[in-house]
Amino acid sequence: MSYPSYPYDYMYPNEVVDGLVWLPIVATYMLFISLASGSAILVSLGVLFNVGVLRRLTPLLLMVSLASGLSFLLGPLADLRRPDRAIYIFIYPHVIPSEQYPGVSLIALMASFMWPLLVILLVATWYLALYKGLWDFFVTRIITLMLILVGLVLSTYPALLLFTALPILKIYNLIPLLPAEVLMESIALACSIALLTLIVHYRIAEASISRLLGLGVIVAGVIFVLLRFLEMFRLHAYLAGAPHIQIFLEVFTGLNIVTLILALISILLAVHVYFKGLKISSILLALVVLLWVFVDRWLLVVNIQSISKTLIAIIPVSLDLVSWALESIAMILLAMFIYYVLYTWVIKTPLLTLKGEGGRGGVG
Repeated sequence: MSYPSYPYDYMYPNEVVDGLVWLPIVATYMLFISLASGSAILVSLGVLFNVGVLRRLTPLLLMVSLASGLSFLLGPLADLRRPDRAIYIFIYPHVIPSEQYPGVSLIALMASFMWPLLVILLVATWYLALYKGLWDFFVTRIITLMLILVGLVLSTYPALLLFTALPILKIYNLIPLLPAEVLMESIALACSIALLTLIVHYRIAEASISRLLGLGVIVAGVIFVLLRFLEMFRLHAYLAGAPHIQIFLEVFTGLNIVTLILALISILLAVHVYFKGLKISSILLALVVLLWVFVDRWLLVVNIQSISKTLIAIIPVSLDLVSWALESIAMILLAMFIYYVLYTWVIKTPLLTLKGEGGRGGVG
């Protein structure tokens, strides 16, 4: 019996049985998670630490976080081979170990516990801080403290999912700093999308807000680049030579270079926004950061799946990009609809006014 020929010689025949573990829609799903969690973290920082300019952005950030948070479960739903059974992850979540079913399902934990908790905390923050104006109320601070913790967990979830779902690749040994990297990407994405949304609403962003959000992208981008360079140095200097490292680098290097270039361009654009605050540079910043984070998610979710389970070959994967595009557009449209509903009938204003500035008050 003869088996297919691959660049790295012999390959076990059962390596092509399962095909893709995740469909490309999971990359979009993880992008939405980053946006929802990053925005939630910024909301928490503004309310919890009384950051004046950031507090003014509370309505906008709440709407962005809720809109993306309420729509991102469409991603794994579209990825399921049996979407009709999706409800069972909520009815019978595997979050408590038993003798029959040991361990805990990370996906069930996130879907049935962390996701509802994120939505509940966002709604509670809106009610107490915006609707009631209880910014310094003890309960408000407790809720926002919980929200920042949930945001931190969800923002690092893409890395945790990779570490647990693709253990054969030993990703946690190859790129152990990935949780911190995806956290920085979430912060940069939330800052840039908030800036873009403000420009859509007001045609321009105030200088103080542009500087703050631009600074957020600069700090998050610089930390991300340093962490990724550190991991690449570690891979090339200390782990080079092992066959599975070479396979990993062959798949990882190309899009990783693109990711780093986009991150560096984002930093430069953020510097320009910080000093100049021009509308065109703010729009470009949001688009480049969005592309940067998406390329990195595609690299970590889709590209890595081309590595064989025995780490001896690279198997080109066949992608249905049309279905992925349609599913992604559906998620975007749902998020935009939820944002429109929140803006029109619930929160109604994207930007608060500080006391003493006229207009709406209530922000200390």
